[in-house]
Amino acid sequence: MNFNPLCAMAGRITIAEVEELVEPGELDPAQVHVPGIFVQRVVPVGPGEKRIEKRTVRAAAAASAAPAPAAEAAPSTTSTKEA
Repeated sequence: MNFNPLCAMAGRITIAEVEELVEPGELDPAQVHVPGIFVQRVVPVGPGEKRIEKRTVRAAAAASAAPAPAAEAAPSTTSTKEA
């Protein structure tokens, strides 16, 4: 599910970063994530590097490091009483 419209409705100010400004009617309405009624500012950023998070994984050698030592068992606190 796309939560962009819900976040835009909840915010006081919604800023849309766009790569290219287009004339009304040039986009398919199904491709618009946030209706313009919820956008207060438009910032044209132009085409460029998209700085998104990238998934990284550890190398196999680093993942097979020795496991941490097991904790020592705590002494028993129960006692037996003779009747």
